Amino acid sequence: MHPPCLPVPIYYNYRHAIELALKSCIRTAANCLRRGVRLPDDQPDKLLNTSHAVHGLADRLNQYLGQLHLDPPNDRIDDITQATLDWLHQLDNKGQAFRYSRVKGSKGGDGLVRARPHQQNIDFDADIRRLHTAARKLYGGTADTCTRTRTSKPSTTQRCVPQPGDRAAGPRPPRLA
Repeated sequence: MHPPCLPVPIYYNYRHAIELALKSCIRTAANCLRRGVRLPDDQPDKLLNTSHAVHGLADRLNQYLGQLHLDPPNDRIDDITQATLDWLHQLDNKGQAFRYSRVKGSKGGDGLVRARPHQQNIDFDADIRRLHTAARKLYGGTADTCTRTRTSKPSTTQRCVPQPGDRAAGPRPPRLA
């Protein structure tokens, strides 16, 4: 049994890692789109600098993957990872529930309220495995995206986000500038 205070910072760290991995994938996909002059230079920057919402970031990544004209199912985040991202968004839609113990209340002037007002039972080990798998898939998903899209080399399409069954472990993907 884990101490009751242990899960919150672990959930926060996984949530933050997933957020950063999504932002990295978005930047990579945006750079690919810029090479084809299909995206203005400043397009993803506002969202990436102001949003912590996993759902919005996943939507933007799916939008960019679709614009890269990758062959299905590589034209979007795989269903299992997407389901994990949706679940994570339900747990913490603004990126504050695991970061802070108290957050701003409604605009009616509630002041500070508990970030996690409802106690709930969790399957910590299963949740962490699920988050770990999603984080690894997103982290490993940016290698070779720009060089192997359907528009540049139809016979060698490379996916931006790996699919279930892919090996999550491996060397760190190169940074694309």
